Amino acid sequence: MEENKIVLNIRNNDYEVAYTEEKADKGETKFGFSISGDLYKALEVEAYVKTKGKFNVEGFRKGKAPMHTIKRLYGDYAFLEEMIDLAVDQCYRAIYTARIKEMNVAVQPDLDYGKCDAEQINFTFIVTEFPEVADLKYKGLEYKKVEPKAITEDEINAKVDAARDKAGYWEAVEGRPAEMGDTTNIDYAGSIDGVAFEGGTAQGQELVLGSHHFIEGFEEGVVGMNIGDEKDINVTFPADYGAEHLAGKPAVFHVKLNELRSKVLPQADDEFAKDVSEFDTLDELKASYRKELEESESKRAQNATEQNLLDAVLDANELDLNDKIVDAAVEDKVNEFVRMLAQNGMTLEDYGKYTGVTREQMEADYRPGCIKTEKRSLVLTQIVKNEDIKVTPEEFDAKIADNAQAAGKSLDEYKKELKADEVDYIYNSMLSDKLIDFLLANNNAVSE
Repeated sequence: MEENKIVLNIRNNDYEVAYTEEKADKGETKFGFSISGDLYKALEVEAYVKTKGKFNVEGFRKGKAPMHTIKRLYGDYAFLEEMIDLAVDQCYRAIYTARIKEMNVAVQPDLDYGKCDAEQINFTFIVTEFPEVADLKYKGLEYKKVEPKAITEDEINAKVDAARDKAGYWEAVEGRPAEMGDTTNIDYAGSIDGVAFEGGTAQGQELVLGSHHFIEGFEEGVVGMNIGDEKDINVTFPADYGAEHLAGKPAVFHVKLNELRSKVLPQADDEFAKDVSEFDTLDELKASYRKELEESESKRAQNATEQNLLDAVLDANELDLNDKIVDAAVEDKVNEFVRMLAQNGMTLEDYGKYTGVTREQMEADYRPGCIKTEKRSLVLTQIVKNEDIKVTPEEFDAKIADNAQAAGKSLDEYKKELKADEVDYIYNSMLSDKLIDFLLANNNAVSE
């Protein structure tokens, strides 16, 4: 444990303060402070000046009562809270300048209070750094190469069917009962043991049969109904249903079918191909779909290969992350999700009611991914430093010019519209591509 000194300036007077510096486990450093004597008295005077207007003292106007009078009425600790705040603030500023700003700080430092009374103030700053990443192994490793799968006729036909579905139109159905695939308009009222439950009633509800948007058995129960029919459909809520008061319970829905529509699809022929594309024949359209699917599959295989490579690099290097680093990353992920919910008018509590997912479960789900992300960031950042991988100004300018051309804008116009975070994203993407290229060239692919 080392002992060092910093200087605090209180009311235009300098005070030398000793502090201890102690290295702890998992990248933690503790800076301990103990304040007493003249500095303690100076802090008390400063606290008095800042807070004297808050005290009511008979016989004195607000802010005019002497310090000793306030202490006699309110006790020796009258100014202690303000003194502690002042001491912590001043000491942190000083120790930040002297030591912390040079450190590889991972999370907001913790503050641990010791004994604080009428004679002394004790506290410790606990600074957590990212772990040192040394002696990395990232060359000569083996990783699995993922080969692209052959595209099947079924996949091409699925693309054709999707285009047909998009080009189709809905037509009112008369003279036949509801079938899977039909769009229905229904009224329904749900009950459990004869008692209606919240959220179980609606009128004019649109429902595509076979979409699985309703509880299992409900849509199947609508199949066979004719327009104007009413019937009771018996279902059971899933055991893991989000609303706990309904989970696992049998319910009855009284349903009325108001309207029925089916989708009319165009025939898959040359005329269809002309209508939905630039091609004259169905064979040409299918050939274009095959090319799209092959390009997509090739990209998927390449991404999977690169992921295997990065996993191999991570597996070859052990990092012992401080839990505080992971906790902060998890908290960021949860907060990001909360902000997304807020944009849709929901709170985390609302989400929990609908899904049954608690904040604790969400944090547990995020944790493995956050650990991997933090480790990957540390390892890859160090590789970039070790190998001096950079994006040159010329390369960056060329990329910006390509982006401007792709966007159909002049270079000046495109640059003016670019935001700082977009510039960072483009640069980091280019740097990431260079890093991947380096790792691919220096490691060994093994076919699956």
